Amino acid sequence: MPQRPPDAQHRLESLTETRAALLSLIGDARRHLDIFSPDLDRTLFDDSEMVSAIRDLVIRAGSQARVRVLVEDAGGVSRGGHQLLGLAHRLPTAIDLRRVAAEDRDETTSLVIADRNGLLRWDWNKAKFAMDCRGDRGAAVAEGQYFDRRWDRSIDDPELRRLAL
Repeated sequence: MPQRPPDAQHRLESLTETRAALLSLIGDARRHLDIFSPDLDRTLFDDSEMVSAIRDLVIRAGSQARVRVLVEDAGGVSRGGHQLLGLAHRLPTAIDLRRVAAEDRDETTSLVIADRNGLLRWDWNKAKFAMDCRGDRGAAVAEGQYFDRRWDRSIDDPELRRLAL
């Protein structure tokens, strides 16, 4: 892949490119990861390599690790054994999954923000490409602030919690 200027946004044309950029973004994260994906896209997040990258981030960051995940469809995520949900159940102090509030539903753009330095966003419903904004700190900060507002309104959904029997 050709080098891009540090402040540029780069269009990713395929799922393969998006997946590679996402793994790189997570691999470069030092402490925090915010994920918004309405259905926690199984083509990207229900994958052993992606789950390993997130687990490695939690191990690297130790007690300072914070992974927040917002979804719309908690039932869809909890059915079928999603690997990221399984990891969250094993690491509940570092990984928190919540359902967006009613007023934040119907958002179709998925995004991942790492340490408020890097951002990757896509909307498979509108286009078959993603935007790699790892070099655009301003966009990462702005999206992070928007994520924080949605997080503050979000709901701790029982379908996303581990049931201890």
